[in-house]
Amino acid sequence: MYNFCYVNKKNYIIDVQKEIINMDEKIDKLFFFAKSKRKKSGNIVNNINDKNSSVNSNSRNENKDLISEENIVKNEPTDSDIEYICKLINSKREYIDHFLLRLNNFRTLGSLSMPEKIFNYIVQVFREIGKHLIKEKQTDSGKEMIIDYETTKYIFILSQTFYYMNNGKKVYIQHSLSNVEILHNTEFWIKILENNIKEEIARTSRISGKKSNEKEICIMQIMPYISGLGGFSLDKEKINEISNFFFNKYQFNDEEKKIILNSF
Repeated sequence: MYNFCYVNKKNYIIDVQKEIINMDEKIDKLFFFAKSKRKKSGNIVNNINDKNSSVNSNSRNENKDLISEENIVKNEPTDSDIEYICKLINSKREYIDHFLLRLNNFRTLGSLSMPEKIFNYIVQVFREIGKHLIKEKQTDSGKEMIIDYETTKYIFILSQTFYYMNNGKKVYIQHSLSNVEILHNTEFWIKILENNIKEEIARTSRISGKKSNEKEICIMQIMPYISGLGGFSLDKEKINEISNFFFNKYQFNDEEKKIILNSF
């Protein structure tokens, strides 16, 4: 007799794996186009050892073939590629995780500057992911906000990492996410920071074997967030509201408040 639960789970895993392979093809096109355009514009400098000039000459020729205009055009991502990625992201959490993991791996290669076209495509995907950062759960006391903390952490970091140059100025992804409604919600950011502080207190206590300095951890956790929230077009009044919540909770003195407020 068949175990239908097992069969359905196995089929689910196979389907997800197939879609991830297809998704990777689209993501690879994004990254190839971004890197190729940077190389063509001379943003990437090749280190060439004069002692191995003949070998390097061959590799340079191969590299020229790789980034030839014909090859770039052939592998140029299209609107339909991004629509496909967004469709997957709106269907299952696994695809959000995979996209952010790939983008984070790309970040470690140092490829932070992007052509405007690729930048806009990634912004489009981020806006779709923004729709899945929270879910509302009905409780006896009303609606409760359930936050995807891990995804939000990635969004916060990566949106301040990648940019394109516009008239000599860096435009970061976060500057283009002002229409993601939840990113303007003060309760959302307070919950994010409370979770970060809680996790860090637990982590440092586990490592040291003694109680952590909660106020010190609070300062270290909220400073990068307070300094970064303005990039999401969060107005100063809302940033002050978030800051004051923690000032009151942890009884900050004037000097400690100044350290935080000077970060934005």
